[in-house]
Amino acid sequence: FGAMSEAQPAAERAMLAQIRSRFVRRNERLLRAYDSAAVDACLAAQSLSDLLAAHAPFAMRRRGATGDEYFAAHDPMAVRRNVSVPVLVLNAEDDFVCPASLARPDARGREWPVGPCDVRDASTTR
Repeated sequence: FGAMSEAQPAAERAMLAQIRSRFVRRNERLLRAYDSAAVDACLAAQSLSDLLAAHAPFAMRRRGATGDEYFAAHDPMAVRRNVSVPVLVLNAEDDFVCPASLARPDARGREWPVGPCDVRDASTTR
């Protein structure tokens, strides 16, 4: 989400406001009963990255859980071993959630049995 902060700050602020009002505030009593400090951190978050880290105790179902623990536990690349079927991963160049630059080094620039497809050159109107 760091790229979104830089490229689309207004969109990020709008998303934060919606998450706070439609989820955190609406569920504040229940969330505070579980972890009041995490609620305060969610409400004080200045970016989506901060909010993701702040919500870790709820997502991990463990008080005191950190954003790093949350991201490690939800890293899809961590469970990719032993995949025995071809997998196609599509990623937009301007993807704010999962930018291509975050791909693990062992997955970037690898020679695949079928070459990569550059959708910028594809068109359904040809």
